Amino acid sequence: MSRVSTDELAPDGTILNGFDYAVQVWVENGVCLDVGSGRQHAGQRIADVPGHEVRSTDGPDGYVRLVPDDAVVLARVAEALRKGR
Repeated sequence: MSRVSTDELAPDGTILNGFDYAVQVWVENGVCLDVGSGRQHAGQRIADVPGHEVRSTDGPDGYVRLVPDDAVVLARVAEALRKGR
């Protein structure tokens, strides 16, 4: 089973309206909302939040491909290695 997204994307692939799974925030008009676990980003433009989701439809068969921020991924890997995971 796959999820059908109704998220609206900005031209650069960031979430314009919907849910950013990378940083776990709801986004409206490109701005993080003050709800759920993403409250620390409330009021910020999602494009300014490190590690935000960038989506592209140039993956195989037009499927959405998530493009993580490399610096954020490397920081998470380094943290996991420090913790011995």
